[in-house]
Amino acid sequence: MIISGLWLLVFLVIHAKTFRDGWGHQYEWPAGGRDLYRQEMETFQNPLVVAFYVLTMAVVGSHLWHGLASALQSLGISHERWTPRFLVIGKALAVLIAGAFMAIAIWAYMRQAGAVHA
Repeated sequence: MIISGLWLLVFLVIHAKTFRDGWGHQYEWPAGGRDLYRQEMETFQNPLVVAFYVLTMAVVGSHLWHGLASALQSLGISHERWTPRFLVIGKALAVLIAGAFMAIAIWAYMRQAGAVHA
């Protein structure tokens, strides 16, 4: 958990710098605000960025997978009937959350790759 936590900390700094401070281009809307969709699509053009993001989402998933069980244990919450159900729900949510974010990155990359070759 220490290594995955440190990995996620580094990712959060990179993620915040990319989308908050704008490593790369920022596109302002005339009415105010920024076009984050365009910024995201450009960021995910790079296959190395996509690979790093997908790997990081796997780390997020494993972190969440372990997180609910650890939280229940730390709080001393244990029930014969409900604890196993909570653990299954926690694991399903971990897979769903990590998988959904992976799918977004892969979709954005494939969409850009398709646009280039079309």
